[in-house]
Amino acid sequence: MTLWRRYFFYEICKVFTFFLVAFFFLYALLDFSMHMDDFFKDSHLQVVQICSYYGCHFLKRADFLLPLSLLVATIKVLTTFNHRREWMVLQVAGLSTKTLLTPFFVVAALCATFNYANFEFFLPKALLNMETFHATHFKSSHRAKRKELIHLLTLKDNSKLVYQSYSPEKDAFFDVLWVRSPDDIWRMKFLSANPDTPTAQYVDHLTRSPEGFLAKTESYETFSFSDLKWRPSMTGKSFIPFESRSLKELLRFKKQTATPYEIPKIMTQICYKCAVPLLSLFVVLTVSPFCLRFSRQQNLFFIYALGIFGLLSLYTLLDATVVLGEYAVLSPVVAIFAPLLLVTIPFIWKFVKTA
Repeated sequence: MTLWRRYFFYEICKVFTFFLVAFFFLYALLDFSMHMDDFFKDSHLQVVQICSYYGCHFLKRADFLLPLSLLVATIKVLTTFNHRREWMVLQVAGLSTKTLLTPFFVVAALCATFNYANFEFFLPKALLNMETFHATHFKSSHRAKRKELIHLLTLKDNSKLVYQSYSPEKDAFFDVLWVRSPDDIWRMKFLSANPDTPTAQYVDHLTRSPEGFLAKTESYETFSFSDLKWRPSMTGKSFIPFESRSLKELLRFKKQTATPYEIPKIMTQICYKCAVPLLSLFVVLTVSPFCLRFSRQQNLFFIYALGIFGLLSLYTLLDATVVLGEYAVLSPVVAIFAPLLLVTIPFIWKFVKTA
């Protein structure tokens, strides 16, 4: 690696790390202040658990924190090089703008790769750990107090188990529906929570008649199900939202068990998880032409403000288009990628002209 590349990598990584730590520290400090009572009241809570909790928080916000830190670091480093005339000296030496920007795009590509890996491997587990931490330790939080009206479990055979509540005294689910298919439904008052020997009380079997109506065909006061099996680790957990699932799991769910109502939601999340990591590359491509302008009246505040506001606006726009895609107002591909292309094309054109 040449001397100027090592120097560029050192500067961009130094500033990027500083802003990433600073932004996340402010975020963690705000979250800690909101849950301070829960942290101090729980005497069994250890420092390792708190660090693990905020590590999960970092993974949850990495898709925004990494591009934001890279945006501010890119502006800081490029404007400094330009002000010191270091950029001009390297260009006089025969190096093009595209060549000089290579270290910045390498760091951006590493950020994008991390976000892809995060969506696939780390984030689903992190979100599950956060939900468990909230339910266990945050007694005064709205999450701990929230009572879900319905719970859903997806069983090994891809059928659905829907129940209203779980009774610890009876170790049983209350008011249960086992939906084997749209034409085959079992309704029961109580179902034992032991997946090895599931026994139900006050059971009705509903099947669809040739006329298309569900009708009760069997009734039992007590009934044992030999083919009703589920993983013990799933007991008591509600349906996992699509935004909390990995890309691989979303693709498998879409192929095997997705209903027509769920397909737009799954496709929207797949497109979103494919598009968002690319924003790290987008921020470098967007701000670099403005930072490298030779002018005595370069307004750094305007560059910082416009860059940060533009990134926040783009994330807000993506959140809105996710809703449009999930409810099939627009095709998921169009809803996610069309706004990105409309925003990106003008900046790509300016970057090509500048470089």
